[in-house]
Amino acid sequence: MELGTDGLWLNMSFEPSGSTMADHYQRIIDMPVSSSNEEQAITKLSNLTTNEINGGVYYQGVAKSFVGEPAYTYEAVWLQKGITYRLSMSAMKENVV
Repeated sequence: MELGTDGLWLNMSFEPSGSTMADHYQRIIDMPVSSSNEEQAITKLSNLTTNEINGGVYYQGVAKSFVGEPAYTYEAVWLQKGITYRLSMSAMKENVV
């Protein structure tokens, strides 16, 4: 499910077991809190456990997102038995010409 308006987007999704992104999210969950991955512009903010499912919260700031605008995202992600659950909030600002 995705809701968005005027540069703010809320996205909630899950990906089935075997998703190609599961390894990516597992690496984020395994990162120490306050550490960063400069290549992907990710900073781990905290660990998160919900109903005994481990996860993490991170921030990602990207100069140009997939839509061609600067994007900044806070995302919580959980993995359970290979299923990825994500809740993210993104802010994008249109380029001013």
